Amino acid sequence: MQVGFILSLVFAILIAIFALQNSSQVMIDFIFKKIQISQAIVILVSASLGAVIATALNLVRQFKLNLKIKDLKRKITSLEEAKTKIEKKLTKYLEQQEELTNGDNMANNSGKNDDTRDENKKVKSPNIHSN
Repeated sequence: MQVGFILSLVFAILIAIFALQNSSQVMIDFIFKKIQISQAIVILVSASLGAVIATALNLVRQFKLNLKIKDLKRKITSLEEAKTKIEKKLTKYLEQQEELTNGDNMANNSGKNDDTRDENKKVKSPNIHSN
């Protein structure tokens, strides 16, 4: 920012020096009127109008960029909210999956215990009958 400002000042000084060295009278022909004016004034007015137009165009560009930045920030916020919701759902599903996995393991273990009890009964039964 400071470099641009310094360059602008240097350029303005060069234009002023150029205008002062070319201070002769010139005829300016507008469509309906002709006027005679110092060439230095024409140079300074032209440079000033150019600076104003460049500044106006830069402001329009900056305004558009600011609108785009705001839109992108809204999109980021929306995507972060969606990400948070998805992470919560994922956590919930992983917890449910773990509960189901633990439940299956417990069911399998209890089923195995029932099977071994049945086998123990079968083994014990012949011993009881033989006595």
